[in-house]
Amino acid sequence: MDKRLKKISLRLSEYSLGKFDRRIAISAALDDIDAISNGINMLGEELKAVTISRDYFTNIFNSVSDMVFVLKPAGIITDANMAAEKQLGYKPGGLKNILMNNIAADPPFFFEILKTELVRTTLASAEAFFNSGKGEQIPVRYTASYFKINTQRKRLMLLTATDITLQKKTDNLILRAIIDAQEKERQRLAKDLHDSLTQQLTAIKLHISTAGSLIKNRNQKNILQKSKEALTEVIADMRNICFNLMPNTLKELG
Repeated sequence: MDKRLKKISLRLSEYSLGKFDRRIAISAALDDIDAISNGINMLGEELKAVTISRDYFTNIFNSVSDMVFVLKPAGIITDANMAAEKQLGYKPGGLKNILMNNIAADPPFFFEILKTELVRTTLASAEAFFNSGKGEQIPVRYTASYFKINTQRKRLMLLTATDITLQKKTDNLILRAIIDAQEKERQRLAKDLHDSLTQQLTAIKLHISTAGSLIKNRNQKNILQKSKEALTEVIADMRNICFNLMPNTLKELG
């Protein structure tokens, strides 16, 4: 048996193990066996190129900090990167073959909503909540779009999601600070109105009442009495305004 045939068999065995750097030496005869050997060498080059491209893509896929999912037409996760597994608390490969609707906690029928949205646009984007492996709900902002692999007829869906837990906490802190500032301002204004303006109006009412008791002229007495009654209404309105600015429930509960 020609030794070159043994080398061909050996190289094919090595290629099956991923050793694509091995080559077959071409003899000076340049016969049919050499032609086969040359074809085997070319196969090795192609397999090496494909492997490098696949490894390059895999490295990029797993180096992205956002969660990345590849979904089948039925909404089943066919692949997920390391960030998705880590952030959702799954073991390597643990997200494969899980329905995306089981990962999405809110809104209901998440995948169906995505498909409906992608009928109208090429890129769907919104916020949702994902279930972690520990049962926690993680707020995310996601984007989704279709793509197709040349070797497959059916379209796959690429879904990326960013954990916005920290952003939500920051937004809540900012909102809390704004509300606290508003409450303090309302409290200050209510205190100023009650302690200053209301007290002054009460003092004026007292002076009018004293003046009314000293005046004998009936017309003047009537004018002072009406002024006193008007002030009484103003003071009552002022106290209502102070109460509405800082009611007891807001004071006690915040």
